[in-house]
This record gives sequence, C-alpha cells and structure tokens, in this order.
Amino acid sequence: NPHRSFADLSKTYGPIMSLKFGSMNTVVIASPEAAREVLRTHDQILSYRSPTNSIRSINHHEVSVVWLPPSSARWSFQKRTTCSDTKR
Repeated sequence: NPHRSFADLSKTYGPIMSLKFGSMNTVVIASPEAAREVLRTHDQILSYRSPTNSIRSINHHEVSVVWLPPSSARWSFQKRTTCSDTKR
C-alpha cells in the first residue's frame, strides 16, 4: 500500500517530501495540516495539470478546460460560458 509507505517515510523526512518516480519529480504531502497550508497558499500553481502526450496528440489540451492553466484567458472564457449555460 503506497499510502502506508508514504506515511512511514514522512515519519523520517517530515510531512512534505520530494520524491523521484522514474523521470518525474513528485511532491508528497503526508499530513492534513501541511496539505491545507500548501493548498491554501499555492492553489494557483497546483491547480494546473500538464497535458500528457496522448492528450497533446489529439489537440484536446487546446479545447478542454481541464488542461488549461486557470490564469489563462481561455480558461476564464470557458468557465464563464459553462457557468452561464448551466444557470439557464
């Protein structure tokens, strides 16, 4: 169980750890308090998902709000459009 392994690692290295899985750097936050603080203070940075190669190959990252950074004009436009359509 990975969550148990992370819990064990956090006892040694603390509630916020940087781990490398293959070529991907990953930040693991292993306590509710640390997660709350990080999500409160770094929400804009953490809310962006980098599109995978399979998503890029079909250009889905250009039209889906899921893959856009929330600070982009296109994300704001799609959010406004979606919200106004659902309120009708």
